[in-house]
Amino acid sequence: MVDVAIAFGAGLLSFLSPCVVPLVPAYVTYITGMSAEEVGEARASEVLPSAVAFVLGLALVLSGFGLGVTALGQVLSEHTMLMTRVGGVLVIVLGLHTSGLLRIAVLQRSARMNFVQFRGRGPAGAFLMGGAFGMGWTPCVGAILGGIVALASQSETLAQGTLLLFVYSLGLGVPFILVALGIKRAVALLGAVKQHLRAVELASGVLLVATGVLLFTDRLNLLTGWFVQRFGMGFAA
Repeated sequence: MVDVAIAFGAGLLSFLSPCVVPLVPAYVTYITGMSAEEVGEARASEVLPSAVAFVLGLALVLSGFGLGVTALGQVLSEHTMLMTRVGGVLVIVLGLHTSGLLRIAVLQRSARMNFVQFRGRGPAGAFLMGGAFGMGWTPCVGAILGGIVALASQSETLAQGTLLLFVYSLGLGVPFILVALGIKRAVALLGAVKQHLRAVELASGVLLVATGVLLFTDRLNLLTGWFVQRFGMGFAA
C-alpha cells in the first residue's frame, strides 16, 4: 500500500531529524551497554541482540498506539468524511510545523525518559529502552509521528492501522541496528548528515503536507489504485 511506504519513509525521516541524528551514537552505547570504542570492536553477535530488542520494544509501543487510534477511528466511522477532512488538515498543519514554516508551541515540548537506568541489562534492558523511546517522544519526531497516527486513524481495519505504526517504527528503528553494526563508518556518515538537517526537515514537511492534501481530498485511495494499475498488486500491497 502507498500509505505503508509513506509510513516507512516517515520513520526514516524521523531518524534523520535534528531530534535524533545528533544523539544516535549515545543511544547506541545505551542500547548495547558498551562504549563507542567497544561497539566498534565488538562482533555482530554481541551487539545485534540488544539492537534488535530495542527496535522490537519501540515497535510494540507504537503498534499498540496504532491499534488504539484505529479502534477510535472505527468507533467514529459514521463520520468518516468529517474525520478524513479533520485528519487531512491536522497532517497538513503538522507538516508545516515540521518544515519550520509554522511553529506550534505544544509541539516544541519534549517528554524524555531516563535511558541510563536500562543500560547494561542486555536485550531485556534494550527492549525496555525501546519502549521508553517510543513513549518519551521528542518534538520534531512527534510531529511526523502525529501525521502517521492521523493516517492510521483512517484505516479500514485494526490490522491496517497497527501495520502503519509498525512499519513507521521499522523505518525509525532499523537504522539504529545498522549504526550498531558499523558504528565507525556510521558516525562519519551521520556527521555528514548533520550538515543537511534543514533539508531533512523540509523533506519531512513536504511529505506530511502532500499526505495531508491527499487525505483531505480523499485521493490517497485513488493513488493506491493508480499504483496497482501501473505496477501491479505486488508493489502496492
